[in-house]
Amino acid sequence: MKTLLLVAAVVVISANTAFADYFQIFDGSRPYYIAYARVTLAGKTIGYTDAYGRLKIDLAPGKYEVQIAHRDALKTVRLSVNGSSVLKRAEAF
Repeated sequence: MKTLLLVAAVVVISANTAFADYFQIFDGSRPYYIAYARVTLAGKTIGYTDAYGRLKIDLAPGKYEVQIAHRDALKTVRLSVNGSSVLKRAEAF
């Protein structure tokens, strides 16, 4: 039993850390956030913005370009994921 608990503890400790960054997406041509928009990365939907343009991203640290589909328009946003839980502002272009 002790061996099983020890193995379980090692697995939990050595598991990869989950990163969750928070962004608020703004329309670069206007001073408004983009609400209720689909966010895709390499053609795969990774989430939707909420009523205030906020989005939680669970990706490994790095820089990404995501696409925002909103009102028949497709915009691009550059995101820098670093595991911080601080709300970051991102501008669509």
